[in-house]
Amino acid sequence: MIAFKPENFRTLVDGDAVPSKIRLMNKSPLMLIKTSGEAMYGRTRGEKDDLVARFASDDLLLWAWSGQWGTDVFRLTKDDLEKYYR
Repeated sequence: MIAFKPENFRTLVDGDAVPSKIRLMNKSPLMLIKTSGEAMYGRTRGEKDDLVARFASDDLLLWAWSGQWGTDVFRLTKDDLEKYYR
C-alpha cells in the first residue's frame, strides 16, 4: 500500500473558474495512481470515464489543466468529480 504525501498540488475551491467540465477537456488529462502502485493516464472522454470509475477515495487522482498562461495540476476528490466532472 502506498502512503501518499502529495505536495504543491492545487485543490479546487468554490469559485474557481473551471471553464468547462473536466470530462470534456481533451487537452487536460487525468492521472490515477492507485494505492496498489498502478498508475494510469487518460486524455479522452472514454479514458477519463474509465479512470473515474476505478477511483477510490484512498487513491490519488490528478488533473492537469492547461490554462492560457500555464498548466496547473490539481488533486481531485469525489466531491470535485460531482461538481466539475460532467
